[in-house]
Amino acid sequence: MNSVARKTFSIRNELRGAIQGRLEVYDEELKEHTYKGTWIIPNSQVGHFTVGFYSGECKEFSSTVTYVINERHNFQFKVTAEVVKVRLEIEKTSLEFKFSEDNHQMFTSEKLSILNPGNAPANYEFRIGRNSLFEFDPRIG
Repeated sequence: MNSVARKTFSIRNELRGAIQGRLEVYDEELKEHTYKGTWIIPNSQVGHFTVGFYSGECKEFSSTVTYVINERHNFQFKVTAEVVKVRLEIEKTSLEFKFSEDNHQMFTSEKLSILNPGNAPANYEFRIGRNSLFEFDPRIG
């Protein structure tokens, strides 16, 4: 949600001469971030088209994109997406604080990793009570 996902669609020209290729998109979610220009693809070459998707709301999306060869031949492929909110995951479900034998300090620490499996940036903040014995570094990210 609120990020752009991009995929590449390719057309390989296996004919003797050059071909012209372009994409047609009609949905607002695809229009702004999809390359809609025309490519001239020489023989034995591949033309790459970027299909970009953006949505500001959670939803299931499905649409058909048309690609046109030489302004005569129309072909289609389906674009689907599931738009979800950003969800962060914590690598460990529990932390075990121990003082090792070579630790002569009055504190110990554990590493905690936060994972973002999505393609949108996310923020986090650890909220700690006033009299807490725990600290997080960094607390905000």
